[in-house]
Amino acid sequence: MFTINHHSHCLYRVGRGNAIVSRKGNSWYNHLNFSWKINPKLYTHLSIGATYVENLYFSNNDSLNLIEKFYPKSFTPDLNLSIDYRMKPWISLHATGSYGTTFVYLDNIPRKQQISYGFRIALFYKNKGGILRTFRAEFIGFYINLPDINESIESIIPIFPYLYWQCTFDKKNKKT
Repeated sequence: MFTINHHSHCLYRVGRGNAIVSRKGNSWYNHLNFSWKINPKLYTHLSIGATYVENLYFSNNDSLNLIEKFYPKSFTPDLNLSIDYRMKPWISLHATGSYGTTFVYLDNIPRKQQISYGFRIALFYKNKGGILRTFRAEFIGFYINLPDINESIESIIPIFPYLYWQCTFDKKNKKT
């Protein structure tokens, strides 16, 4: 996966307080993604890569104990290891540990630590229509830490859904 972005100013508010993460200028991240089928129901996934950001700023915005970090033109490593157990065709359990930029939850923020766990459901996986067949809902619990400014955000109980469509390409139906 390779992504290039340009931000005139991109600001994220993080955590319970007023913590901010700001990016300006060009940035990119490049990840190599690997998956292994351990057995018919158990899979593991690895994503490794790096992120480049021209201007990256962290602040906890705490007037009594201000912590700020600025990284001009910085490269940071990215690492993600996950496991998923597919109990039935329509439900799976999964857990992920990450460092660096990720694509989901608190996405596109370098230097963060993230743990997530939960379950994914595909209620319409047998549907003939593609739009419903590929629909997924994930219910996630997570803990995200920004060690540069000692801030975190968490949602321990997986009750808030993350909705998306998971498109796949079926190699079995290709004509040779």
